[in-house]
Amino acid sequence: MCFKKVPLLAMNFSMPTTAPGRHLLSAHVLDSPIMAHEDAEPLNIRVHVADERLLRLIVEECAKREDSVIWLDKDGQMVVQEAVDFKQCPTMDAVVPGRGRDLSTCTDIALYVMHAGARIIPLLQAPDMERYSAGCGAATARLFWHTLYPPFISNHTDVLHLMLVDHNQLLVADARLHRRMAVFLCKTRVCVELMRRHVIRMRYSGHVWLMGHTSSDPSVDVRLGTQQKELSFLHIKGTSPLRHTQQLLRCWASQPEFPRLTVVGAFTWDEVKPYGDMLNIRFLPQVFQDTPFDQAPQLLAPGQLRQLQAETPVHICPSQSEGWGHTINEARAVGAVVLTTDHPPMNEFVSKRRGPGLVLPIERLLAHRELALARYAPLDALMSEAQLCAVVEDVLQMPAQEVYERGLLARTDFLYGKAVFMARMQDLEKYLKQRAQGLQDVSHGLGLYQAAAL
Repeated sequence: MCFKKVPLLAMNFSMPTTAPGRHLLSAHVLDSPIMAHEDAEPLNIRVHVADERLLRLIVEECAKREDSVIWLDKDGQMVVQEAVDFKQCPTMDAVVPGRGRDLSTCTDIALYVMHAGARIIPLLQAPDMERYSAGCGAATARLFWHTLYPPFISNHTDVLHLMLVDHNQLLVADARLHRRMAVFLCKTRVCVELMRRHVIRMRYSGHVWLMGHTSSDPSVDVRLGTQQKELSFLHIKGTSPLRHTQQLLRCWASQPEFPRLTVVGAFTWDEVKPYGDMLNIRFLPQVFQDTPFDQAPQLLAPGQLRQLQAETPVHICPSQSEGWGHTINEARAVGAVVLTTDHPPMNEFVSKRRGPGLVLPIERLLAHRELALARYAPLDALMSEAQLCAVVEDVLQMPAQEVYERGLLARTDFLYGKAVFMARMQDLEKYLKQRAQGLQDVSHGLGLYQAAAL
């Protein structure tokens, strides 16, 4: 058999490489195949509802914290496997061990499964890692979240490594691993700005792409017409210590004439006891004095939480720091008026002008040395109960119609942001597919060239 020589493809479908220190212009750092899509078409509501149901399904499976493999088949149906199939190579794998699969992580990664063709895989032991690298090679990009796992970082330059960045989680100690990333995917504008400065300063060769992001929509499949006519407030603490919950509780305790505040989170009896006599403060799930001290605090069931989010007209989200802000964005999704911190990225969701929400003034800023991006700007914002109370007073003075209209605008903004994100994800998936096909064509061309030379 004879083979005809074919020219090797000139196009390089791996990430453009730049020698350290060559990012002379920020535009080069931001060089990206992801378009802005600010003119994105409004979402079809049926598509949005189906998308939300699938998101919940994937997140529920992922949050079981098992070392499973999760992906979508060609019909868009979720597939769950106990082990990685080394013959199946998607355009991108998201590396998330079972122990790291909390609700927030699973939501973030599930969106890349749904809209960029990613597959969730666990950590692999050395023999399986060798089989994985041999089977999928550079055709499958590798996506990391907070934690970078060295065994999954290939020494082959054709393998594309991406990191989904929470700008308030990037550690100075991981600088050596950050240098191996070809792309930093940002959810927020502040992430893009700080990562751009960091990449230039550290002389990384990686690029910074603005993807945006989205969140679950709690209003899908809840009982219709449930939003209360009387003004009430919701604060979701969850398990986070960074949401100014104590300041908010002290504010409410000092104002017994305020409407009811529902506080959702994992609390102990000692935490709720000081507010036991307050008729306008409700804790969910309820905590009782006879609860065993060694029993882990409980969380509200997802269905109950979604119903509560959908029926409460004002959500107070005074985060000290966020990488994205799912609680804030979910409040917009249900058409609530959002009160959140006047510091990025929290204030990227609302406007100081007449808009869907109100910003809470900050008292002072904090910068933690262990965080890589804190050298460029403080990442944490602190506020007092007096500042919180003042903004709540402003809301109480609003006419009911204004509260309603602000809520409608918030939901419109949420749906628009999701449409933009989905369009950008299509760009990412297209890029990854073209890159994988290009590598395959180059490999095929090289094989023909070598065979002809024999």
